[in-house]
Amino acid sequence: MSNSSLFNAPAMVTQNIARARGYLRRNDVLRALETLAIAAEIFDPKKVVGKARYETEIHLAECVDELSKHPTISAFLKTLSKGAAPSIVYVAGQESKLAGTLRVIHKVLKDQEDEISMIEGDTSEMRRDSMWEKGTRCLAEGQTPKGKSILRRMGEEFGDEEGVLTRIGEALINSNCLFESAELLEEALEKFPKDHKAYSLLIKSYTELREYEKAELLYIKALKQFGQHPLTVLNLAKMYRQWNKRDKAFETAMTAKRLDPSNPEAQELLDWAEGKKR
Repeated sequence: MSNSSLFNAPAMVTQNIARARGYLRRNDVLRALETLAIAAEIFDPKKVVGKARYETEIHLAECVDELSKHPTISAFLKTLSKGAAPSIVYVAGQESKLAGTLRVIHKVLKDQEDEISMIEGDTSEMRRDSMWEKGTRCLAEGQTPKGKSILRRMGEEFGDEEGVLTRIGEALINSNCLFESAELLEEALEKFPKDHKAYSLLIKSYTELREYEKAELLYIKALKQFGQHPLTVLNLAKMYRQWNKRDKAFETAMTAKRLDPSNPEAQELLDWAEGKKR
């Protein structure tokens, strides 16, 4: 059958859409992407009229929406955005653009799957180290979505090992992936509530994200957990200064000075807070 006849056969399009939905139900995302891309490529609304065109556009839009909500696609899209995960959107008349987007996503996910499958035969420790090396290398080379995806997979597989999530969180902070680092470090503290480093890194993520309320609560929790260490108290005072909470900065700096009278930073914070009061 020629492409021309396919364009005039919406049944061929809807059949491919139905196949794509079936693949999604079986969690075969790569086949779903490929089949839906074919449906978009062979559908030309200009050559289909009336009810057939309207119904085909509806079926295509619904399948695209289902695809966007699939956990694998949703997680992938989330790696592309620092905020809310974007969605794949179908706009009638832009079928070629949709097909191109689907094929790009298919290629990226296929490449990731192939790369990860290459180390399936490794021992657990070798696999973990290989994923770490590949993920951090991708981050360093500017392939941020791919790096985040590999490290996220590493966290899913090895997150029950103490220190793994914290290590990944630190790598993500260093690559300015603050939302993702906060998410993993929160999980790290749920599993390992005595992880000092996870506390400090999560506080750093919150502070850089200007989530000062969350950072404050975490500081208070850390002080209860580990005691009033002078450096922790001093860092809390610094955070209050960044937050422009001069009264809290003053009170906390006073505690820091009492704990370590020789520390000049505590006095600097006191001078700042008192200056702001006057």
